[in-house]
Amino acid sequence: MIIFDGHLDISYFAMEWGQEQTWSVAKLRQLQSTRNLQMAPSSAGIRAGTSVVALPELHTARIATIMSPIYGRVAREGPGNLKGGCRTQQIAYARAQGFIAYHRVLEAQGHIRIIKDATTLDAHTAEWENSDPQKLPIGTIISMECADPIVYPEQVYQWWDDGLRVIGLTHFGVNIYAHGTGVPGPLFPGARPLLKAMEAAGFILDTTHLAEEAFWQALDIFHGPIIASHNNCRAYMRIDRHLTDDQIKALIERDAVIGAVLEAWQLYPDFEVFTTPNTVVSGAEMVRHIDRICQIAGNTRHIAIGTDLAGKEWTPYDFDSIADLPKIIPMLQTRGYSADDIKAILYGNWHRFYRETWSRHSRRA
Repeated sequence: MIIFDGHLDISYFAMEWGQEQTWSVAKLRQLQSTRNLQMAPSSAGIRAGTSVVALPELHTARIATIMSPIYGRVAREGPGNLKGGCRTQQIAYARAQGFIAYHRVLEAQGHIRIIKDATTLDAHTAEWENSDPQKLPIGTIISMECADPIVYPEQVYQWWDDGLRVIGLTHFGVNIYAHGTGVPGPLFPGARPLLKAMEAAGFILDTTHLAEEAFWQALDIFHGPIIASHNNCRAYMRIDRHLTDDQIKALIERDAVIGAVLEAWQLYPDFEVFTTPNTVVSGAEMVRHIDRICQIAGNTRHIAIGTDLAGKEWTPYDFDSIADLPKIIPMLQTRGYSADDIKAILYGNWHRFYRETWSRHSRRA
């Protein structure tokens, strides 16, 4: 069974932490152990963990397609700036373009295939289902996590031509366009024209990381296709990083897909990365979130995978790396999910969403 992971930061790991994604996890860990690379924080102030993601391990897990975000946030002055970042939007733009360039060179070398339309997605999926996956590129849909690199609304058309297809307005803290994770609040005035430009261009809005007030405002303004690429249920995790039942219902009403997260700190209350022992959270916790969303929806149509795996220190103890992602299959079977349900969760729902969206909404495809 092939897998579609709705959020893997492959370009972030390379650009920010020096984890070249064409190398194996074993090689990256060896380098980390000899050079202590995991101690170096990124430009956003996030400390690297022991490597768990690289392209060879994606092949091992039969992860045929991923959504890979690009990144370039602005470090705003004042309260709410929870992470670091670039000094200006112009610098954030240039930084994010570097992430695009990394994807391009991987594609030129045959490691990934940048997917921009339904025809390419269908052909890519058929290849993976009928060929030896070790010889095939990883399908890659490029997204943007935090829209700070979009300097003005009309620039979305350039970003579209660069291969970008999904945009999330914010990340942690306060960004240019909205309040994000950890800081309650609304959209900022510049978000409305940006959302309208995104809708006109055919972009998908990723609601992940929006503060709750900003989330509801964005849904009122943006009438195009939406997703939550990597979110769990706030019923089990009392932090604003995750979705309330009302938010989940609203996403379902818009026929969105939600990607369940596998990171331990997003599965276990009060988990502290690098502090909490990595023996308290198993992958079954993610399946519990998947099941809750299915129960709210009454079906398996709206749930998928968005692992957001980043470091061994905050990965469930029964997963050594992304190569172990197929372990969730027996966990879903134990919960009573059928083979068709599991296929939908692991690949089919993301595939259907992007295929239908690009067929109906993508005006510049």
